[in-house]
Amino acid sequence: MNHKRPYLSTSALKAFAKSPNHYIQYVNRAFEPTPAMELGSAIHCRVLEPKEWDARYIEAPKVDRRTKAGKADWEEFIEAAGERTVLTFEQMRLVEAAHAAVWSDRLAADLLEAAQAFEQMSETQIEGVPYRGVADAIGPDFIVDLKTTTDASADAFTRQAYNLMYHEQAAAYREIFDRPRFFFITVETVEPFNTQVFIQDERSYQMASNHLHSLVKRWKDWNGEPQTYSNEIQTLQLPKWV
Repeated sequence: MNHKRPYLSTSALKAFAKSPNHYIQYVNRAFEPTPAMELGSAIHCRVLEPKEWDARYIEAPKVDRRTKAGKADWEEFIEAAGERTVLTFEQMRLVEAAHAAVWSDRLAADLLEAAQAFEQMSETQIEGVPYRGVADAIGPDFIVDLKTTTDASADAFTRQAYNLMYHEQAAAYREIFDRPRFFFITVETVEPFNTQVFIQDERSYQMASNHLHSLVKRWKDWNGEPQTYSNEIQTLQLPKWV
């Protein structure tokens, strides 16, 4: 059975980079966002799509659902909330703190104010494969991606960007949206909610682009059948640091 979808995305390619079986798990999974993902989505909406905020999110009232009156109040609230995502008081304060941190940072605010579109989807061909992406913000000659993190320092985010293939995402989006510059706006989800802006340098872009195209070629050549990390016996060595 061929498990390949007719298109790729950065999330799907990231799963494939680990193993074809991870890709299969990714495309067939019943998606259940983690609390961190839900929080990130809320911050994205608050920062990038403020006009959508009230229609998509609502704060939970403080009621004691152990009592009859509290249960009745909660049921009334849930009915009124409709399809909106319910956030606790603590989550709402965190989202507002992150929102304020981003917009009070001059560099971040300048980029977002110069953006021409938000949450923009597009598609291009990479190695002959349809490749889709959604840009958080697009300017006349740049792309912005908003990332939430617990540590926005240069050392910590450099490691995070490498481990989570942010550079490959940036390389793909620069092709998809035909923009020469890619910025990351990072905001911490813990106090003091520091914000830091990063720009992808050209050496990193070239290396990530080469890796991106190599992965897409591997995915293109893969037959879509289940496969683990390697079909060959691997040599087990001591770690290089030893």
